[in-house]
Amino acid sequence: MSLQKTAGTADAAAWLSGAVGDRRWLDLAHEMLLQLVEVDTTPKPQARACAAAEDVCFAAVERWLAGAAPAVTCERRPIRAGAIAAHPYFSRPYYLADLPAEPEAAARAGYEGRSNLVAHLPGEGPGLVFNAHIDTVPPHIVPRSEGDVLHGRGSADDKGGVAAIVLAAGLLEQARERFGVVPSCDLRMQFVIDEETGGNGSLSVTHEADQVCDAVVVLECTDLQPHPANRGAVWYRMAVGATNCNGTPKPNLLETAAFAVGAMEEEGRALRAESNHDMFPQRPVQTCHGMLGGFGTHPSRVHDFVPLRMTWSGVPHSLLVREVDAALADYIAAYGDKTIPGVGDALLAQHLAWRDVGTDEAVLDVFGLSGHMGATLRLDGAITKAMWIVRHLSRVARTKGGAWASVRCDLEGGTPDDLILEGGQGFLPTHELPEVTARMSDAARCGVATYEREAGLATGAVRLAMDFEKLHNAAFSRPADSTAMRAMVSALQAAGAPLRGAIAGWTVSCDARIFAERFPDADVVTFGPGALAVAHSAEERVDMHDVMRAAVALAHLALNFGRKASTTEGAQHP
Repeated sequence: MSLQKTAGTADAAAWLSGAVGDRRWLDLAHEMLLQLVEVDTTPKPQARACAAAEDVCFAAVERWLAGAAPAVTCERRPIRAGAIAAHPYFSRPYYLADLPAEPEAAARAGYEGRSNLVAHLPGEGPGLVFNAHIDTVPPHIVPRSEGDVLHGRGSADDKGGVAAIVLAAGLLEQARERFGVVPSCDLRMQFVIDEETGGNGSLSVTHEADQVCDAVVVLECTDLQPHPANRGAVWYRMAVGATNCNGTPKPNLLETAAFAVGAMEEEGRALRAESNHDMFPQRPVQTCHGMLGGFGTHPSRVHDFVPLRMTWSGVPHSLLVREVDAALADYIAAYGDKTIPGVGDALLAQHLAWRDVGTDEAVLDVFGLSGHMGATLRLDGAITKAMWIVRHLSRVARTKGGAWASVRCDLEGGTPDDLILEGGQGFLPTHELPEVTARMSDAARCGVATYEREAGLATGAVRLAMDFEKLHNAAFSRPADSTAMRAMVSALQAAGAPLRGAIAGWTVSCDARIFAERFPDADVVTFGPGALAVAHSAEERVDMHDVMRAAVALAHLALNFGRKASTTEGAQHP
């Protein structure tokens, strides 16, 4: 490298680092992200409606890139329905209405007229990909600003990552104009759909021949920390109903669900105890229950409210309250009391509230803390708590007998004849996906069998159906000292966002695992602005300074990755 080029690179690096606090860039970041978050990109039942929202986001990205980085070319790439439907990672776009049963037909119907957006900044050197998704989980939350902090759905997960990539492209263009330096890699930028619902967008783009890469950075809300590994996740859907009992007692479906949930929680704890992996010292193996009947919005979003309708005859309400309080005390002993400051990510105002109390009925409101499945252990699941209480009361009613046998729990508004529960289970590279699904399914069946036995029901009185057809993400791990990780750590240092601890795996799952499977020799890094603790929650937000730090780090990485790779023995070059 010539002295002149070395000086230019050093000057460019210094200028990039100074851009973090530049008011003009911060204001641009805010403007871009505000426009993106205004667009409702939650799943919709019609593919055409999804495509319309996606088009608005893509058009904005294309417009910004054309203005800020004219050397970048953009192209909409239709979803490759045939290719993704044939892959084990394919997830049916379950949120769409009237889908055909056959996988390829479902993919073609679900993704007709829909695409990813890919952008290319040509360069010499190894292939580097930046990837971020534009879709969000429900419900949509309109944006609002508090200084340099933007609140709203997708601000952290993952439109802040989209903005960071676009800003990085603009920074690279300015570095070229000012200092004559260009990226030391061939840079691809991918803006994809349907990450939250299973990853079909990224799965499709990895089937594009020109998107093969040596390293990929998947932008996610990692609080500016890089991760070379992800825990896995699988979503379950469970339906319980009553079989034709032929005059024998019928099951209480809410109690049935409570026993199934309890058994799944126990199996989740067993998985966690077995999950000894160097990249995951904190053992982020979470069991999440996100939807119960008509309550809850997403399988991987911890839900915060379940109202239980209690009925009884001949039992003083004060004694019922005492039993509920005993159940709550046992729950707190197992999961912690999130009404105490510092125990959870947020402060829970109250666990329970009684209302509409009569002589033989009342409603018990069960409260929790909502948020991303990855933060389950620091949140408070209202469904898990409600099921604990229902299980306790079910056993009290049978053991005490007499008037207590009249105590019954249902969901407010009635428990459906077919009660649906949805949620997820996290796991580490210590376990394979098929083992996890088999164990969780067996646990649910054992829980149902326990309920049938304790309730004196005939074996098979409960009809249980369980599947894992939605998101099913394998866990993966890459070396902590890979070329991309070392370059990323240096880039973060230059951006004023150094490592805050030992390198570890990310405690949740994302599209990174698709790249790990599709490109087994590539470095895979998960990184981005925003905190997981607020993702998927009503408090979702991101600071523009963090978006800019992410953008500056990505720009540093693009400038230097090829140089790092060229000094690494065995580095791949396209």
